[in-house]
Amino acid sequence: MKKWLVIALAVALISVGALAWAEPDLQNDPLVTVSYLQKIVTEINVKIANIQGSEGNAPQKFIVVDVPQGKTIIAGEGTEMILRMGAGQIIASDKGGVSDVTQGKDLTMNENMPLNHLLVVPLADGRGFTATKTVKVMMKGTYVMK
Repeated sequence: MKKWLVIALAVALISVGALAWAEPDLQNDPLVTVSYLQKIVTEINVKIANIQGSEGNAPQKFIVVDVPQGKTIIAGEGTEMILRMGAGQIIASDKGGVSDVTQGKDLTMNENMPLNHLLVVPLADGRGFTATKTVKVMMKGTYVMK
């Protein structure tokens, strides 16, 4: 009986030793760190903040959006924009352009976006801007990047 106990104990110790020296398997390892979870939750929160859709999904605060050169932002009704870095040209519609609230004027088709001005899109009829250089823009409201 003692012999079986010694053998079972030896097998258990060898198994534990082998596990201790094994390389971690990042793909199949079920353990998750707090920092990993915080990173994932932060990424999900950013994606939620960038949801494009109906008025009910519009962010209620400004978010910073990076727009690569050549990409276009088509904004929804009432969307607010503040260009912080880069350059862009306004996309207007037949009904008018984008309201520059800071300067008190309507920005027309292909007009350059001014830095640090509050711009408001009055209607969801295809208005927005095209990035002529990489852009950082603060956005509040709905939009689609194309």
